[in-house]
Amino acid sequence: MVLLLGRMIDLVRRSPDPDEDHKATLRGLVDAARARSITVRQDEGALKVEGVAVAGDTPFAGLVTTQMEAHGLVELRIAHGASAVDLLGLVRSVAHDPAGYPGHEPVTDRLRDAGATGVSVLTREDEDAVKERRGMRVTEALEIVRGAHPVAPELDDLPPPRKPKPKDDIGLVTQSSGAAYDDTLRVMLSAAHTLSEAVAQLDADAEASVLRKQLDTVQGTVVKALDADRVDQAVDGIAALVRKELEAKTDDGKRAFTVALRRLLVDHNLDRFAEFLLDDLYATDVVTILRRAGKPGTKVLIERLVQAKTFAERKAYLNVLRDVEEGTEAVAGMLSHSQWYVVRNMADLAGELRIEEAVPALGRALENTDERVRRSAGVALAKIGTPPTVAHLRKVLADADPEVRVAVFAEVGGRGHSSLAMPLVTAADKEELQDVRAQYYRALGRIATPDAINALKHAVEPGGRLLGRRSVSDRVAAVEGLAAAGTEQARGILQSLRDDRTREVRDAAVAGLARTNA
Repeated sequence: MVLLLGRMIDLVRRSPDPDEDHKATLRGLVDAARARSITVRQDEGALKVEGVAVAGDTPFAGLVTTQMEAHGLVELRIAHGASAVDLLGLVRSVAHDPAGYPGHEPVTDRLRDAGATGVSVLTREDEDAVKERRGMRVTEALEIVRGAHPVAPELDDLPPPRKPKPKDDIGLVTQSSGAAYDDTLRVMLSAAHTLSEAVAQLDADAEASVLRKQLDTVQGTVVKALDADRVDQAVDGIAALVRKELEAKTDDGKRAFTVALRRLLVDHNLDRFAEFLLDDLYATDVVTILRRAGKPGTKVLIERLVQAKTFAERKAYLNVLRDVEEGTEAVAGMLSHSQWYVVRNMADLAGELRIEEAVPALGRALENTDERVRRSAGVALAKIGTPPTVAHLRKVLADADPEVRVAVFAEVGGRGHSSLAMPLVTAADKEELQDVRAQYYRALGRIATPDAINALKHAVEPGGRLLGRRSVSDRVAAVEGLAAAGTEQARGILQSLRDDRTREVRDAAVAGLARTNA
């Protein structure tokens, strides 16, 4: 994607008049956008596409970075199915230096004036402003814009509240009448800018009948907010209820909150709340709600993960799933899904969370006909790293796809994989591809058992002058394995290699010793 984008920027900079090169490159951009949404981000000179770093030697990557920095941009965002007109508008806005625009008009203004809907940008200035507010509670954020309308104007259709009796303070604690208490709460809700403001005034240890009336009123307000498609208000209110629930000290109080939250934390509501996980302002509250929801919350997260179209979305949902309970059983169950991409996503999740209960299902996923599934399943098993994973990882040594073998054994290492040492030695002797052999040697180093170190010692030897001569690449990879081991036995071998006849081996040994001594 960066190559296409950079190529198009280069063409526009060199010649604004379209030719066949312009058309072909633009068609490539349009085709890429048809497949999925795309986010290109630059941070301190490094480019990433959907969170994955772009190789520094990628053609035109430097040009994309330079132009983004010139315009003060940190992200270029291309929506799924963005039109050719919008894509060309984005490229033209970024291609030329800011001084070339009338009045130095920023890219954001140019895209807005052009009516672009399929592309957008994030400026450094806007991101810095967001960072200042990131992690801020919803109520705190809305305090900044206090001129907003109250949270519950939809309560206007409720009967007017009765005039409260005189009281020492606002009446939420000292009032003995449940009905009057409810009326007071309605007044507060009508004037509040956020539901959490009113919820904060609830007395979690009030008389059971009074507390139930309070919660019924709040619940009704949340439902009205949802009916009016003000999901942000509902999120704010329910998260406040979850926090308030922790203050209840009596069984009756806890039971009242449990009933109220059970009515609100139903599947269709949770699914609407999950949309706000990608919003910095509301993400913390949504995590609080989904964690409180338990299994239903985990189910919603997994369904979102299954349907995620971009790496950035999957990463966001994965991060949240780390913080919720009861997810391991659901993840393991989804590894038997009929859709390959669902199994892949679940395997990625099982590996990231190191879900040991998923090992048998991951082992079965290694039999999948899609190499992407096998790669994710194998990598997950390697990350989990317990002894039961070894029997399944041995299957990967015979996988027909070398990329699968390389990806999986790049993650292998540690005590849990000690019984893989000898199978790896045998596989390395039979392996015809140098890249795969090199990965096996590095894995042996990370396993670091005496047998593994002895195998690397043998692999680093030059061999015969004519027959059995080892390649320099193999010897260097074995040296890297010894450096990864870091044991006294491995350091001794590295010491002996500092005077090796082959320069590459000597340099690798010196570098390896430097790492082990750091």
